[in-house]
Amino acid sequence: MRFLQVWGTAGALALAATAFGAGDARAALLASGGATGAVASGNASNDLIDDSTQGIFGAQIFVTDLSRPLQFTFRGLEAGFRNAFGFDADGDGDFFNDLSTVFFSETESPGENDTGLVNGSSFVLDISDLNLAFDDSVGGYLLPFAFATWEDSGGPGDEIDAGNLAENGDNAVNGRGSDVNFWASFGPTGSWGETGPTGDRLVLMFDDNGAGDDDDHDDFAVEIAVTPLPAAAWFLITALTGLFGMRWLRRRNEV
Repeated sequence: MRFLQVWGTAGALALAATAFGAGDARAALLASGGATGAVASGNASNDLIDDSTQGIFGAQIFVTDLSRPLQFTFRGLEAGFRNAFGFDADGDGDFFNDLSTVFFSETESPGENDTGLVNGSSFVLDISDLNLAFDDSVGGYLLPFAFATWEDSGGPGDEIDAGNLAENGDNAVNGRGSDVNFWASFGPTGSWGETGPTGDRLVLMFDDNGAGDDDDHDDFAVEIAVTPLPAAAWFLITALTGLFGMRWLRRRNEV
């Protein structure tokens, strides 16, 4: 009977490790395709991060595991156009019809939040129930989000010219000077600069192509992060580990 008790505890521990540990390792963001490079070069200048920060132009962003919610955070802008980021959670093809999953610069705001990445408004999204297709060639699920610019007027609810939309899955690969697009970089908050290709946190920085030399990708910044594993999960693993250890020591002393 003691053997069965010990085995049962070990089984529960293994189950907990499978449910929390392995899932935690799989829960990562993935940047596929594109070309690495500094966020700004030449005469361009980025007002949110250092110009030499490395990242990826033209990447498409995937998530490798749907079991963990994602947190989206507005991280700043320096732009004169009205720009937005939206996530299509209901799968209807409209990224900006649900304002609960949209960040929007409501007014023209040159110079706003141009002193570095900031902690702005955020939302957390459970992606486990979304009907996201798995891409075998990449090993992840394409996230349905987009950046858009309405230039001098308009906003969510108004028609978007096709040339003013940078959609994940169709992000401009050339990256500089002709099409709206976003640049991606992995790294912990405050020290962005890893090119990836994977991590639990990344920043996306939009270029609205607002001027001839506006290749700096600081027109709208959004961070995506995999939410941390709840403390209760780690507590359960610790408790089961301790219980298993106590039973093992008791059994050894009885031999």
